[in-house]
Amino acid sequence: MKTLKTKTVALASVLLGLTLSAGSQNNPLPHHVNDRYVIAHIKWSASPRVATEEEPLKMVLGVFDPGSTGTVVSAWIRHYGLIDPNEFDNANFGAAMSKNTVSSTNSAAVGQVRHTNCTSNCGDLDITDLTMLGYDIRNGSHCGAGSPRFDVIDSVGTDHFVGGCSNGTITPAPGAPGWNRVRFDPTNPAQSFPPLPPGSIVENIFVVVDEGTEVGPDFSGNEDLDNFDVETTSGGTFIGEPT
Repeated sequence: MKTLKTKTVALASVLLGLTLSAGSQNNPLPHHVNDRYVIAHIKWSASPRVATEEEPLKMVLGVFDPGSTGTVVSAWIRHYGLIDPNEFDNANFGAAMSKNTVSSTNSAAVGQVRHTNCTSNCGDLDITDLTMLGYDIRNGSHCGAGSPRFDVIDSVGTDHFVGGCSNGTITPAPGAPGWNRVRFDPTNPAQSFPPLPPGSIVENIFVVVDEGTEVGPDFSGNEDLDNFDVETTSGGTFIGEPT
């Protein structure tokens, strides 16, 4: 857990634009200030229109690059991913997320889980009893202890570092040769730091790619993702394309 704790402090500060003291697990600014900072410094990608069976949640991709380094990419790409069971066409979107520089650069490829009907000035998710998060990842993508991960912000402002990829439960993606399925239990202290207390209200969920080209074994900083999964005790949402 020592390695995961160190990465939690170092990598969470990249997304939030904050300097956390060693060993600190709470952000030094109020939750609403952190949210405003993050949203203000993310450039969201335009999502193409697709014919889908509407899900209650969507994944909006973008880049956190306040210094305009031009080192990160995050976008849904047509014909780049797996077949989505909710598609009415053969678009087969996949999420290309990449950090083409060293991890210490203040930039990240990001995505935010939002309610599908949200277009601007979105409110909090207000998800209770979150039981699982995950995604499918193409073989050969970077799968590190810190990235790709989820940053889960609860109603008291705590940032729960869920992941990264190599800390998850990894199995072959069903019916998808060349892809693995990664799942995280946000209440499990081996997969989430700090673990999310059962019954917590989750206000925001981000997917974050911020390990760069100096991190092995691939040294690529590239992640191809699809089928983001958000599960609660009352059901789940499988996000495999933009909406």
